[in-house]
Amino acid sequence: MLTGDKSFGIEAARTKRVLIIGAGAVGCALAATLLRHNVHVTLVARGATLAALRANGLRLRDEFGVYRLYPELVETLPDARADLLILALKAQQLPPLAAILAQRQELVVPVVNGIPFWFTSRGMAARELSPQDRLRHAISAHRLAGCGAYLMARLEAPGQVYCPRPPRLQLAALTQQGRAPLRCCADFLRAGGVEVDITADPSEMMWSKLLANAATNPLSVISHTTLRQISQDAGLYDCARSIAQEMVALGRAAGLSLPKEPAACLQAIMHAGDHITSMRQDFEAGRLLELEAICHAPLEMATRLGVAMPVFRTIVSLVHHAAETRSHGQSAAMPQMQLGA
Repeated sequence: MLTGDKSFGIEAARTKRVLIIGAGAVGCALAATLLRHNVHVTLVARGATLAALRANGLRLRDEFGVYRLYPELVETLPDARADLLILALKAQQLPPLAAILAQRQELVVPVVNGIPFWFTSRGMAARELSPQDRLRHAISAHRLAGCGAYLMARLEAPGQVYCPRPPRLQLAALTQQGRAPLRCCADFLRAGGVEVDITADPSEMMWSKLLANAATNPLSVISHTTLRQISQDAGLYDCARSIAQEMVALGRAAGLSLPKEPAACLQAIMHAGDHITSMRQDFEAGRLLELEAICHAPLEMATRLGVAMPVFRTIVSLVHHAAETRSHGQSAAMPQMQLGA
C-alpha cells in the first residue's frame, strides 16, 4: 500500500503492484503503459475480452509501433492487496462494487467520466448528484484520489488498444490525510510511463474534465465527428463553445472558482486530433451511453440551481433520440462487473 513515506524511482516502481478493474480502452491503455515500464499489473476482465487476452496477450498500438504485453489476468478480484487500485469502468458499472471495495485497503483511483460519486457542491446533497451514493460511503475519502483522465484511446478489438500518446492523469487528494499517499501514487505512475499532474482542488479539476466531455461527447454522437472535425467546423465549434460556457455558468453557480471563458478547454479540443470520443465509440458499438454522469447529473443540477442550459439540453435530447432509434443495442443493459469469488 502507498503510504507516502518515500518517493518512487523506476526501479522501485517495478516492485509495486497495480490492480486495474476494467479492460476497456482506458484500462487496457493504462495497463499496457505500465507493463511497458515493467510494472506488475493485474487486470480484471470478463467474457470475450478475457478470452482474447488469455489467447493473445494485450496488444498496444501507439505512434511508434505495436507491442504485445502480458498482464496477470483474473476474472474475480484477488484477495492479495495491491499498491494501487484503478477503477477503469463506466460510471454506471461502479455501484455493484461498493461492498467489495469497502473491504479493500488500497488507494483507489476512479478513472471515470462525468460527475463522480465523491463530488458534492453548494446547496445539494451528494445523493442528489450521483446514483453511486453507496460508493461514497464504502470508500473512505482519504483512500480516494480525484482523477481527470486524458487518454486518446480506443479499442480496435477485445484486448487490442490504440493509444497514440502516453496516458495523462490529473490527480487530486480529497482530504489532507490523502495528500502524502497521492504524491507517492503520482511518483509511482510517472515512473511507470503515465503523465501525471497533481492539482489542489479536486472539484475544479473534475469540472474542467466534465466541461470537455459535455462540450464534445454528445455533439460527436449526433454529428458523427472527431474532435478535430468539431474544432474545424465553425458551426460545431460554436455549439461546443456554447455548451462549455453553459457548463462554466453551472459550475460557478455551484460554488466553483472557474474562469468566465472556457478558453483552455476549447484550446485542448483544437489540439486533440482525430480522436473519436468515448461516447461516440460506445454509440457505434451499440453499448449503453454514459448519459447519466456526463449529461443527466449536470442538467439536474442546472434545474435545481436555476441555470439555463438550452444548447446542452437540446443536444442531449438529440442524443437520446439517436440512441433510442439506432438499429442495434436499443435496450442493451451495461454488463455488470461481478468480482466476488
